[in-house]
Amino acid sequence: KIGAVKMRNDFINCAAHLTNNFDFITPLQANTARTEWNTYAAPLDRNKFVKIFNNTGSSGWFTPVDSITTNAWSFNTYKLLNNTTETYTFEINGNSTGDYGNAAYFQGKILVQNSITGASFYDVLMSNSTQGSLSLNLSPNDTAVSFIIACMPEYFVDANATFQLFPYQMQIKKGAPTSLSNINLPKAKYEIARYNMMGQKINVTDKGLQIIQYNDGSTRKVMILQ
Repeated sequence: KIGAVKMRNDFINCAAHLTNNFDFITPLQANTARTEWNTYAAPLDRNKFVKIFNNTGSSGWFTPVDSITTNAWSFNTYKLLNNTTETYTFEINGNSTGDYGNAAYFQGKILVQNSITGASFYDVLMSNSTQGSLSLNLSPNDTAVSFIIACMPEYFVDANATFQLFPYQMQIKKGAPTSLSNINLPKAKYEIARYNMMGQKINVTDKGLQIIQYNDGSTRKVMILQ
């Protein structure tokens, strides 16, 4: 009812404020929640940051493994620790579809935590639904930067045995910015066919073991139970 633009902005803004130490609740509430997490949560569920970089970029394009790749309406966060004066460019290159074929939609958000002025938030400038970039000049007081990548497609109900993944690549690059249009981006990965163990072509909804073939020649096995 509120529309796609507002819903997506609300979602990624919520993700940014969650990352900023739950700044929308009181410190007491945050400490209570943290205590409950430390008491009851499984250690493997602690995935606050996909990767943390210390005074450096990502050394090229990075793709998270399937187990933490974004599903529909989820987000990943990367952290950059900084104590120098430097320009960094934060870039997103998402696949055009999820691994079940639905159209993807990504947005990015940057949280800069300054030791003097506190938190500032910046929108990644998206050139389309899957690509975007933003360059920031950091000072030594900008001690930590969080790069938030949210996947928010027009896809809400997952009827598959496993959640549909919406893969992407990200890059944090030092130095003067370069337009995404001038970068030789890796080819987006997407599904082209599914087969059973006999090598026969099948549909997404067919039960049993499925072998997914991607346009880059790679494959993935999934078990459909329902």
